[in-house]
Amino acid sequence: MGIDMKQIGKENKKILFGMLVLGIMAVLLIIRAHYGMDVTDETLYLSIAKRFSEGDLLFRDEWNTCQLFGLLLVPFYKGYVLVHGNNEGIILVARECFAVFSLAVVLFVFLQLSKITGKIVESLVISICLLLYVRGNIINFSYYSVAQYCFLLSIFLWI
Repeated sequence: MGIDMKQIGKENKKILFGMLVLGIMAVLLIIRAHYGMDVTDETLYLSIAKRFSEGDLLFRDEWNTCQLFGLLLVPFYKGYVLVHGNNEGIILVARECFAVFSLAVVLFVFLQLSKITGKIVESLVISICLLLYVRGNIINFSYYSVAQYCFLLSIFLWI
């Protein structure tokens, strides 16, 4: 009942290959983020963060149901404005940050799934699906996407 070092090395190479595939897909998502205009509520979340950073108050000045999520984006908004000087380009940067955040979560899920199940190919396919799916095709921080990724993180941290 010895440990086969060749088998361990082969598994590690498969895991590294899976991580590389996920990284390449995230780079493609970042490239895709530079094209297109979202006609849904992508800009709503950051506009609420902008209002709160300019002094609007919860429940008094804003009545939208996603105002609490907008409050979570205030540090991102203020940090961007502090570094950049204004809010020009913040949607694109938020898209890129979301792609990096998605990659980090999906890499964690991939590593956990491959460790738990021992099935690397299946874990990679599941992780690719998680990376590519975003509800409403909003490739940005929204209460849907953040809730989905936080749920995934909590499940895999709990296991």
